[in-house]
Amino acid sequence: MSASERVTTGVPQLDEVLEGGIPRNSLVLVYGGPGTGKTTLGLQFLVEGTRRGEPGLLVTFEQMPEQLYRDFAPFGWDLPGLVRQKRLQILCTSPGTLWEDLLSPGGMVEEAFRQLRVQRLVIDPITLLACAGAVDAGWAPAAGAAPGSPGLAAEAAAEIAATGPAPAAEATPLAGRGAAAGLGAPSPAGAHPWASSRTRMYAVFNALRRLGATALLLAEAPMAGWAGDAGLSGRSGPDGGDPGVAGFLADGILELSFPYVDVGRSSRSQETGLDAQAAGGGAMASLAANRRRFVEVLKMRGSGFVPGRHLMRFDITGLALVRPLTRMQSGRRAALESPAAAIPTGLPLLDDALGGGFPRGATVLLDVNGKADYYDLVGLLIHRWYAAGANLYLQPSSLVGPIEIVENVRRQGSDLLEGAAQGRILLAEYFRRPLLPELEKCLIRGWEMSDREALSWVRQFFAEYMEPDAQRGRPWLIYRDLNTLAVARGSKYLVQDFAAATSWVRACRGGYLALVNMEEISPHLGSFLERTASVVVRTWRTQRYQFLQVVKALDGHVTDALVVEHQPDPPYIRLLD
Repeated sequence: MSASERVTTGVPQLDEVLEGGIPRNSLVLVYGGPGTGKTTLGLQFLVEGTRRGEPGLLVTFEQMPEQLYRDFAPFGWDLPGLVRQKRLQILCTSPGTLWEDLLSPGGMVEEAFRQLRVQRLVIDPITLLACAGAVDAGWAPAAGAAPGSPGLAAEAAAEIAATGPAPAAEATPLAGRGAAAGLGAPSPAGAHPWASSRTRMYAVFNALRRLGATALLLAEAPMAGWAGDAGLSGRSGPDGGDPGVAGFLADGILELSFPYVDVGRSSRSQETGLDAQAAGGGAMASLAANRRRFVEVLKMRGSGFVPGRHLMRFDITGLALVRPLTRMQSGRRAALESPAAAIPTGLPLLDDALGGGFPRGATVLLDVNGKADYYDLVGLLIHRWYAAGANLYLQPSSLVGPIEIVENVRRQGSDLLEGAAQGRILLAEYFRRPLLPELEKCLIRGWEMSDREALSWVRQFFAEYMEPDAQRGRPWLIYRDLNTLAVARGSKYLVQDFAAATSWVRACRGGYLALVNMEEISPHLGSFLERTASVVVRTWRTQRYQFLQVVKALDGHVTDALVVEHQPDPPYIRLLD
């Protein structure tokens, strides 16, 4: 969709989420609870239109123009001036009056559209318009309608008739609480149950479509404990209800919320984008500072959008979205080395997050949980380095031994047995177990070394292998299972070894793929490993699906939780956002 077919919202970051803005002439439902920023977003949308030569109309039932002028002046919006210049009109009316006007030819809304050539419309709130009580009049055409003009009310009445008679024993939706709340009188006895919601909203949306403007229809989400019936019935909770009937009729839905969130150090489940919310009070509910505003695009016909809840805030110019790390294009990325300095992984979403692939000179910490299937990913990364001409230093785990590693890499397309014969492989083992004859020639018997001898060997390896080979243009990739190393040598040894290895890898332009299960090591050791590593990638498995997330990269770029889908052909996995 071209830029000319989009309408900007006035919030640049929201336009990015909407891949350029709202499709022109769409009717977008903006719903949320009190204080979520609905009216501010609506007015910001209209003010942006005046800057682009697109006159706007605000229809409001609850606020007078003077109140709006006062409340939004701090944002630098000269609403009185825009009204005087006939670039904006504010129409204060009652829901019943607007209902009749929308269903009558030549009404005040249609006249405003004609005089101002309105291109943007905001109704605040459409919730009250849906409860205007027009059904109770028998859906007759509004007074003043042209003779012989059936109007939208007649269309709505026809729809009611087509659905058949209402069940005799069914309660009227607006009886009791709805009427007591001032949302309109109850429907007459025997009225169809949709008469006060679906059909009324259908008539409203049809009337608005005929006006031919891009509209934000602001809707009050029901408060917890009562959903009501304003065409917005559905679930209820701390942040309100779902859009119900209006959501099906609208071209787009923006949900605004203001929940409690956990802003402290998060568990892995929270890092997937599931914010911890206070459910019915408790310690966190008392921390008002932990409330955060969010906007989420639930629907946008004819357009893609970035899914998920996006953090929103007020600044001196109105509403603004906080660009998440998942979408951040850091200024440091341009200063990094070119993608040629990285080894592509063959997984596009992972390569994009890492700036082109597994960076040369980097230590990549792969954090797995006990149920994660990481064998194909490890085999793929080793294969990619080996195919690019690197030598390999392999230290397997107790669960995945040398034979399994050779097989995993072979499935990806590289023959490590041939590499062993060529002197391109070193195998550091801590367990006495059967080996293929080809691997015996490159075996380092770690179980025979003391800690002092093991550290001495590591320094010797860097000095006699990595440094000279780096000068010859053949870097080394080190693959090690850190949990195995910690069990065999202890945490103190692991800290010394890991610090030295990452330093040498960086200096010799090689790579270090470090496998670790953070749940099995101490928090202090885990913090050290994450701080020292250049890149941290986590993969974990739930009951049915596996996920992968980049939580640290050289330029600060991270990802959302990506789905790991297994496939029958190489590379046997792919990542889905």
